[in-house]
Amino acid sequence: MYNITFQYRSIDMTTLMQLKVDKELKAKADKLFGELGLDTPTALRMFLSAAVREQRLPLKLSIKKDPFYSDENIAFIKESIRQIEQGKVVEKTIDELENTIEEKAHA
Repeated sequence: MYNITFQYRSIDMTTLMQLKVDKELKAKADKLFGELGLDTPTALRMFLSAAVREQRLPLKLSIKKDPFYSDENIAFIKESIRQIEQGKVVEKTIDELENTIEEKAHA
């Protein structure tokens, strides 16, 4: 077990808080918060402040990747850029694109 000690500051007072957490949980939390650019005491202060302000359990911080940056999508974008660089660009108006779609749908 680890004792995590941090100070919670407000305008008129500072309170020392301590809590006991499992060693593995602390290590995982430290790693996660570090990846989010925070230290554990700051993350806990953020949690407490948001909980009081919102009157609920708050915060949706995530290190999960945006699906836009998936390997499949990045490969598609790179291939599109390669085709543009090779001059394989087709320019059409919206009307032309809609007609092409309709033609393929009826083919």
